[in-house]
Parts: sequence; structure tokens; C-alpha cells
Amino acid sequence: MATANHSSVSSLDKSAAQQLLHDFIAAHLGVEFLGFQSGFGLTSDLILFRHPRTRSTLAVPTSVLLQSRELAQETVASKIAASERSYLRGAA
Repeated sequence: MATANHSSVSSLDKSAAQQLLHDFIAAHLGVEFLGFQSGFGLTSDLILFRHPRTRSTLAVPTSVLLQSRELAQETVASKIAASERSYLRGAA
């Protein structure tokens, strides 16, 4: 019986740890964090996030987490701006 409780606590701890990581990434990047995408060893793994206006999914390399918050948010803003420009070219 003690083992079952231990597994249950571990699941709660894992869930809390995942939520903490999720919240950290969202705050660090300043966007809605969706998850990770593997580069399958061929390219960098990616962080997926939601475009704040169009709600489309965008991505930046996981290495952005090694940047300061200010620089990471500039990287994300640049990705969002590029997406906006692409959208406007397509709409014209």
C-alpha cells in the first residue's frame, strides 16, 4: 500500500514540476507556451508558442532559454514580426 501512495505522490510531483517548467518558459518568453518539438537529432529542438494575435503556432530554438529574458523576448518578438510580415504579404 505504501508503494501505491509513493507512486501517487511522484505523479503529483512530476505534474507540479511540469507546470513549473511550463510557467517559467511562458514568463521567460512572454508568450503562451505550447510545448516542445524534437529536431530528431537533425536540427535543434524547438519551443512552440502561440502567436498572440493570429493564434497560429510559431517556434524558436530551445537555446533561447539560455538567453536573458530581455534577449529571449526580443527573439520571440522578431519571430512574431516575421510572421506578421509574411501574413500581410499573403493577404495582399
